[in-house]
Amino acid sequence: MRLNKKTKEKILELRKKGHTYTDIAKMLGIGRATLYQWFAKDKKLKKMLDDITSELNDNVEMSLYKRAMGYTIEEAEFRNENGQFVVVSKKTKHIPSDTTACIFWLKNQAREKWQDVFKHDINSDIFEKMKKIFEEKING
Repeated sequence: MRLNKKTKEKILELRKKGHTYTDIAKMLGIGRATLYQWFAKDKKLKKMLDDITSELNDNVEMSLYKRAMGYTIEEAEFRNENGQFVVVSKKTKHIPSDTTACIFWLKNQAREKWQDVFKHDINSDIFEKMKKIFEEKING
């Protein structure tokens, strides 16, 4: 397969749908290395793909934020009357915030306040004794 206009359009279309580069390569019947070689040769294509990836990331960020905060949706119930769908009822439903989404957001967006803290307390006496033993082993 060659990199031509049609192939470029297919690559962009698949990326917009969220497919990974590995998926795209498989769908095109090429290796990932070939795909990356095409990106290296065609800077315009790579820039377009980077822009699409940025947009996909923005969408996921917004979805994560929405899930962390909670949101409301409108639900409608329909019934078929003589081949036409008719709204029977409408109601507003609240989707509560998700604790895991909150934690994930905060750990990534407010790291200084929400990062996991790992403390290592090294007893200096033990460290010095171990150091002495290792030095004796090395030096004989």
